[in-house]
Amino acid sequence: MTAAVPTTCAEFAAQRAGAEARCDASAATDAHVLLRRHLRRDHWGGPTPAGSSGSCRI
Repeated sequence: MTAAVPTTCAEFAAQRAGAEARCDASAATDAHVLLRRHLRRDHWGGPTPAGSSGSCRI
């Protein structure tokens, strides 16, 4: 089952809080990065930094 993708500040913050409550540092960091990217793009009017497409390329 795939979780819904957060789209609002509150959803991103809830995702981060849930990860912190589970002591899942990796998920908390991911949620924080997504929240900051959302804030930058949708509220602060700035572009998403180059190379930050959200997909992992290893």
